[in-house]
Amino acid sequence: MFGMENLEEWYSSPLGRMIMDHERQMISHVVSQKPATVAVQIHGPQVVNYIADSPARFKLRFDIADEFTIKTDVIKTHAESLPLLPHSVDTIVLAHALEHCQKPESLLLECSEALAQGGMMIILAFNPWSLWGLTHIVKHYGYPWNQRFWAPGRVSRCLTDLGLDNRSLVSFFFRPPFNDMGKLQNSVYWEALGRMVWPDWGGIYCLVLKKTTVGMTPLNLRNKYQTCSAANASESTIRARINE
Repeated sequence: MFGMENLEEWYSSPLGRMIMDHERQMISHVVSQKPATVAVQIHGPQVVNYIADSPARFKLRFDIADEFTIKTDVIKTHAESLPLLPHSVDTIVLAHALEHCQKPESLLLECSEALAQGGMMIILAFNPWSLWGLTHIVKHYGYPWNQRFWAPGRVSRCLTDLGLDNRSLVSFFFRPPFNDMGKLQNSVYWEALGRMVWPDWGGIYCLVLKKTTVGMTPLNLRNKYQTCSAANASESTIRARINE
């Protein structure tokens, strides 16, 4: 159960590779069935594109970072100021992006405003109500234990306030977070047991929501969820370029 230094190192570990395969299969099944012109993935492993099977013509990748930079295959940006125009995206996948936020509502607000009517948001996050959550309480070094775990109820309530409907909530990977392939394989029985006895207590949850309303976010909700000012001038310029 030793923690890794960062997300990429963790995804290259036996535990991370197993989780990545689970997540890829789950997300691929969902996004492949959603008609889309623009699809966005925010965070997640560099070696796998979770929106690869989306029929979207334009696919963008963002990583949460302290500084705003643009590279060939990824745009690094602040969680509170995504360079996307309102109602411009059909599919958004948040792959362990919330764990990097001190207040996840700020990122969720940005994503909800970028999502078009009928658009779909898929969220992958570590579940605090699980064996992983218990490990998170007692261990604070190395990835992912040095990140923030946000309860699915809090995330869902925020997005419901912002005009999204909860379509499904599934938790998975019920076995302890061993970082040894032998122990992971020997504990496979936890999966069947978890699905039968405590189906909401998987180490990771996948929340799927659909945007049903379009319009300006009410001022009281914006004040409640926003933690910083609007994007700076350079980011505003990039917003326009990306959405041309």
